[in-house]
Amino acid sequence: MKRMNEDKQRIDYLYRHRKSQVWKYVKVKGEQDVVPLLTENYPDDVDTFFYVLRGEFGQVLLCSERIYNDRRPVNTSYYFDDEERLFLLERSATYIDPACSGL
Repeated sequence: MKRMNEDKQRIDYLYRHRKSQVWKYVKVKGEQDVVPLLTENYPDDVDTFFYVLRGEFGQVLLCSERIYNDRRPVNTSYYFDDEERLFLLERSATYIDPACSGL
């Protein structure tokens, strides 16, 4: 468990501090394909963002999927070790209550 926590912290650090190693992709509502996001200009009607962190040798260390719908963004992050074996799945959801937010 300690090793898993240390690996997660290391990957989270890399994700925050090495943005050049994070590949971004989007899926637009009504479309089948996921396409690379090469600029910060997001397409209209984005359904899902994908963020992929690659390690020093190109191996996938983190794949984060952020799904947006009307009021409940859902984030699922998949953490991989240096041999690309999944060791942790983390999921969170946020609910925005229009009565509280003024939406």
